[in-house]
Amino acid sequence: MGTERITESADLALRIRREQIRLLYANLYNGWIATPLCALLVALIMRESASGTPLIAWLSAIMGVSALRLWSNIEFNKVRDGEFDCRKWEYFFMRGAGAAGVLWGSTMTPGFFPDSIPVQVFILLLVAGLTAGTTMAYSARWHGPAWFGLPAMVPFTVRFFWHGDPMHAAMGFATLIFVILNTSITRNGYATVLRSLKLMFENTALVAGLQSAREQQAHDFEALKSAKEKAETATKLKDEFVAVVSHDLKSPLLSMKNLLELAEKSSGGLAELEKKGALARMRGTTGTLLNMIDHILNHNRLKSGRVLLEKKFIGAKRLADAHMNAVGHDAARKNITLINDLPEDMFVFADAVLLGQVLHNLLTNAVKFTPSDGEIAVFAPYPGKPGISVRDTGVGIPKNLIGRLFDGNVNTTTPGTEGEKGTGLGLPYAFDVMREHGGTLEVESSDGGSTFTASLPEHRTMVLIVDDYAIYRNLIRDMLLTIGDIEVVEAENGKQAVETLGRITPDLIVTDIQMPEMNGYALMEHVRADPTLRAIPIIAVSGNAVGDGS
Repeated sequence: MGTERITESADLALRIRREQIRLLYANLYNGWIATPLCALLVALIMRESASGTPLIAWLSAIMGVSALRLWSNIEFNKVRDGEFDCRKWEYFFMRGAGAAGVLWGSTMTPGFFPDSIPVQVFILLLVAGLTAGTTMAYSARWHGPAWFGLPAMVPFTVRFFWHGDPMHAAMGFATLIFVILNTSITRNGYATVLRSLKLMFENTALVAGLQSAREQQAHDFEALKSAKEKAETATKLKDEFVAVVSHDLKSPLLSMKNLLELAEKSSGGLAELEKKGALARMRGTTGTLLNMIDHILNHNRLKSGRVLLEKKFIGAKRLADAHMNAVGHDAARKNITLINDLPEDMFVFADAVLLGQVLHNLLTNAVKFTPSDGEIAVFAPYPGKPGISVRDTGVGIPKNLIGRLFDGNVNTTTPGTEGEKGTGLGLPYAFDVMREHGGTLEVESSDGGSTFTASLPEHRTMVLIVDDYAIYRNLIRDMLLTIGDIEVVEAENGKQAVETLGRITPDLIVTDIQMPEMNGYALMEHVRADPTLRAIPIIAVSGNAVGDGS
C-alpha cells in the first residue's frame, strides 16, 4: 500500500512538472516579441552615447538569443503533448532566460553606460518592466524569474551604488528594493501556480474516478438487468413447460392409463383384435407424447438462445422430398396427393435441420387438416427469391385464430379432419425458427385451404480464397465467377485468413496447403475448432496433388 502511494505521488509530481514547463513555453512567445522591440528602442536612444561596434554587437546578441529561444519553443511544441524529458527542456528554457538577462544587465558596463540620467532611468524602467513581466510569465518554476531578473537588475544596483552621488545611490537603493520585492512576489506566484496545478490534477483524477465509477455502475446495472431478464425468461419457460405438462401431456397419459387398467381388469383377457387395437392406440399415443416433448425441448432451447444456427446452402427440392416422404404414410392413408413443385436448381441458405423441422411441421399440419382425396403442394412463392410455401386444399383456419397461430402463449390446436390431435406447439416453434433465420412465417387461409409461406432473407454467396500466389487466387476467382454472382474474398496465407474470418463468415473456403506463416492444415484445424465456423465447407487445393506423369 505504501509503495503504491509513493508511486502515485511520484507520478503526480512528474505530471505537475511537465505542466509547469508547458506554461513556461506557452508564455515565451510574448517575451520573444517584447525583447527585440525593446532592444531596438534602446539601440535607437543610445546610438549617440555608445560607440557603434559594441552597440551593434549587443543588439546582434539580443536578436540571436531571441531567435534561439524561438527555435526552442518551436521544437518543444512538437513534443509538448507527450511524455517529454522535463530536465532537458527546462535546461534550455532557463539558459535562454539567463542569457537574455545577462545581455540586458550588460547595458550598465563601463563604455556602454550612458551619461544622461534620463536615459539611465529610461533603460532602468524598461529592464524593470521586462523583469516584472517575467515574474508573472516564468513563475511556473520558482527559479524561472530569477534566471532573467538577477543578471538583468543586479548590474543596475551595483552600477548606481558605484557611481557614488546621492541621486545614483537613491536609484541603487530603489533598484535593490525592487529586486527583493520581485523575489518575494516570485515565490508567492510560484506557490499559487503549484497549488492550482495540484488541484487541477487532483480534480481531474477525481472526475476520472467518478466517471469510472459511473461507467462501472452502468455496467453492473446492465449486467443485473440482463441477469434479471434471463431469470424471467427461464421462469417463463419453466411455467410454460409446467403448463404443457399439466395440460397437454395429461390427456395422452390418461388414455394410456385407461387402456392399461382395461387390460388389467379384463378377467378373460383381451381378444386378439382388441389387443391389437389397444396396442395401436398406445403406440399412437406414445408417438404423440414423444413428438410433443421434442417440440417443447426444441422450442425452449431456441427461446433460451442455446441453439446455434449452422447455415449452409441447401437444395430446397431435395429437402422437401425428404419430409414429404416422412408424412407420405399418413397422406396415403387419406389418399392425399403430394406435389413438389420446387425448382431443381433452387437453393436456400439456412440451417438444414431447423428449416427441415419447419417444413415437416407445415406438411404434418397440411395432412392433418386436408380431407381425403385432397392435395398438398410445395412450391416457390417468389421467383428468384428464397422461400418455400406449403398449400393445401383443407378446411381452412377460422379468422379468429389466424392472428394467434404463432403465439406460444395461446393454445390454438384443433382436431384434424379425422380427429387427429396436435400439441399446439409446432407453429410457434416454426415461427421462432424463421425469425432466428431473419425470415418470416406467414399464412393465408380461406374455406378452400391454407397456404403457409416460410421466407428467408436473400444471401449472396461468399467464398474465401486462401493462397500465397496471386495468380492462383485469380484463377480460382475467375472460375467461381463463371458460376454466378459470387462475392470473393482473398487472403495470402492462413494467418490472414484467420483475421478475415474474425470479420466475415464465408459460405465456402478454398485454401492452398503449402503457405508461409500458417499453412492450410493449421487453418482447417482452426476452422473446425471454432463452433461458429466449423460448418463451413472447405476445399483444399495443392500443387502437390498434380502428378509428374510417371
